Amino acid sequence: MIAIRKDEHSAKVSQLSVRLRMGLKDNNPQSEIVKKLIDIHAQRASLTNALAALRVYEAKIRSDEESGKVVNQKLAGKIGQIRLAYEVVAENKAFVGKTYTNSQKNELSKEHANKRYLDSADEPIRVTIFGRPHKDDNVADAENITDDDPPSLLDNDFKPSRITAKSSELQQWKLKNNYRHARRNQFHFPTNLRQLSLLSYQMLFARVWQLFIIVSYKQRQVYAVILLSLLSGRKIQEVVYELELDKSQRKWLSHESGSVADSYAMSNAINVTSNRRSHLLPHRQSHDNEFKLSLPARLQAFIDNKFLVDSNEVSKVLASLKTQLELPVLSNQHIDACLYTVIKNELQEPLHADMITGVDVKHSSPLYYTSIETRSLEKTYYSAIQLLTEYCTVDSQDELRQLSMSSTKSNRYKKYIGSDMTLNADICQKFFDELAEAAESYNGRLKRNVSIRQERYIEQFNTYGVWLWHIIFIQTGIRPVKHAPGLLNQFDFRQRLLWISDKEERHGQGQGRLIPLSNFLIIAIQNYIEYIKQFAVIHNSIYPNDQFPINNILNSSQPLIQLFSQNPKGFTGITPSKVRYQIKHFFSHQDNWLRHQLRSLLTNRSPEHLI
Repeated sequence: MIAIRKDEHSAKVSQLSVRLRMGLKDNNPQSEIVKKLIDIHAQRASLTNALAALRVYEAKIRSDEESGKVVNQKLAGKIGQIRLAYEVVAENKAFVGKTYTNSQKNELSKEHANKRYLDSADEPIRVTIFGRPHKDDNVADAENITDDDPPSLLDNDFKPSRITAKSSELQQWKLKNNYRHARRNQFHFPTNLRQLSLLSYQMLFARVWQLFIIVSYKQRQVYAVILLSLLSGRKIQEVVYELELDKSQRKWLSHESGSVADSYAMSNAINVTSNRRSHLLPHRQSHDNEFKLSLPARLQAFIDNKFLVDSNEVSKVLASLKTQLELPVLSNQHIDACLYTVIKNELQEPLHADMITGVDVKHSSPLYYTSIETRSLEKTYYSAIQLLTEYCTVDSQDELRQLSMSSTKSNRYKKYIGSDMTLNADICQKFFDELAEAAESYNGRLKRNVSIRQERYIEQFNTYGVWLWHIIFIQTGIRPVKHAPGLLNQFDFRQRLLWISDKEERHGQGQGRLIPLSNFLIIAIQNYIEYIKQFAVIHNSIYPNDQFPINNILNSSQPLIQLFSQNPKGFTGITPSKVRYQIKHFFSHQDNWLRHQLRSLLTNRSPEHLI
């Protein structure tokens, strides 16, 4: 009926066909939509009634996904596409196209899309961001880029003149120096004036809360800004801007309607890589990438309405607090850094500090990889509140520490938040069981063949290599770069260490890191070495034209794990793309999903600096 109209709505036909094609696959989450549509039409005679039922279904799914009652499989948006098509037929809805503005601002942003501006001592430096090819893996670009610190300023293939090269090195030095300087500012040295001591923060919070209760309404607005900055870790300017907006427009101050009263909470969203593999969506460990933290009831009631605070008023209050508390270095940045400093230095939870204070993933790459228990973040936050309120009055302590007794409505349904690539532990375990079973399934059924293409020994060899590749990656968390885990001489079985350099672009040679090896992994690799020795003796005598390079592997001139491919024919070092090809009918995921999996398994179980 939409196609007969022959108007701009015809695009919806292709959308409906995609939804139907996806919905007819049993393992696709969209199959629920098709089943529900069949059920709706079976119970209703008219299209109008079916549309009304579809709207109710869409609203319910959207509410459940946003609240965390169900795993967010992004079905609400897809139901919305179907509902729009129904509205066209049932209500003869007119087509409304998008309007695009040709503003100079848009053109400017497109022109400089690959430019980044870096602050230096005298003037900003404009840097061109060159594309980074990743032919051998399917890892999201954002994750690959964020892992390289600091970002490279010059294309490696570009050969500049001596003067240009010197200038480039100077820019690199400036950037690296600024980066290291910023990192040093986070350390809790006694001489670091960019941070206050815990006692100073406790006295400051107690004084600000006491004044917030007793001052006039106009003054209370200024103290509300300072309190929100202390409790959220956001900059004062961000808080001022947020409070100027209406409820519906606020970003990190989340408004929740309740049966008794409305409430406000801090909403923290981690910008992780989205998992768009529909067959994996039900098996993700994380329910969402957003969690919320409660605010004191008295502060919630005050920020219910929007208000404007002049930054000069904030400066005057801070100047007054300097005198009252005898803190001569007190400034905006000390207020901004309060919560982060307490969580990182006093509670020893740097990852929690990044998540709770809204640090962007570009500045904290572990956030990309971590799926974490929501309850652990709540516990850390309330522990920080308990530390900050140490010098408040008893009544104030009772009021502020009540936060630990409550959890926001959405958090109750979200046991884990964070990485979209981490799978449930039982699914991960089943995957490794299947891999091991596949390698062992050839035992007792091995046979030689005149053609190497139908050689079961070769099939088992490839399956064994793929199994070991996954075992090494889940135990070490290395990046899926070409030929990883590398050469045999990178393994030290006596010291139980693996030397790895898994960043594709580095600023110098010989950079890498040492990773400890477990007993299981050492035995697995040693068994594999014995296996390939026996394999080479038999294989090389039967197929002289397709020799297995056992000597080169043992002499560390070729990668340890090899795969045999038919095109081009022969043995070559293992790569993520070849692993994908080997298990394409069994499992498909982002190549570095095991890095996400291991990071999530270690989080809250091992010290963060060791992870």
